[in-house]
Amino acid sequence: MAARLWFLHCGWLIEANDDGVIERIQVPCYLIESEGRHYLVDTGNPATLIGASDCQPWFGAGAEITPADDPIARLAELGLQPTDVDAIIATHFDFDHAGRYDAFGPLGTDVYVQRAHIRDALSQPDEYDATLWKVPGLRWRQVDGDSWITPDIQVLRTDGHAVGHQSLLVLTGSGPVILAADACDGQTMFDNRVFPDYCDDVETANASIDRLVALAAKLNAPIIFGHDPKQWATLPHSPDEYRGA
Repeated sequence: MAARLWFLHCGWLIEANDDGVIERIQVPCYLIESEGRHYLVDTGNPATLIGASDCQPWFGAGAEITPADDPIARLAELGLQPTDVDAIIATHFDFDHAGRYDAFGPLGTDVYVQRAHIRDALSQPDEYDATLWKVPGLRWRQVDGDSWITPDIQVLRTDGHAVGHQSLLVLTGSGPVILAADACDGQTMFDNRVFPDYCDDVETANASIDRLVALAAKLNAPIIFGHDPKQWATLPHSPDEYRGA
């Protein structure tokens, strides 16, 4: 049986683009059901940002995050609790991707992450707030490079935005889907290859996008960008299930 996929809306970040235009940029999580098990991809924003006007102390952007945007609330919309999450798949440890590990540490939840990213995050405590992700009780399942987590879920190492960043290939009943996460955060980056100053390695980021493009062409799979509000508006959000592009 193929995987099932849901897109969870976990709030908005608000900042000006290079032209000074204010943009609302979504924070997504994803839920995948594969072989009867539930995999949560990333954990959204820290709960302390619910109702906050900005993302301090982690980032300078504004924030629009409601109680309904908490990933725990989004899971509840699907009839699930944190105890129903069999494992988390971490794309990387930026605050808007690693904010709610605190809900899963006491449960001893497995977390799949690139070994290189754990190593890099530990070496850069000012970049990756360990109080968010280094939560007692979590069981780290460190992988090296591309790896099949289940027959329907493959993690893909896509460095560039961060060392050891990982994207996903999900084989759904509606066809394969590539979740790029921050390997490619939007159509503008995809088309123009213009990267923000916090990109770890531009050359590697370009190579990772090229790789995702080639895989998408080979499989005829859509690429879901990490933070593209225009694309996000075209996608079904939980509790509706993804049924194909």
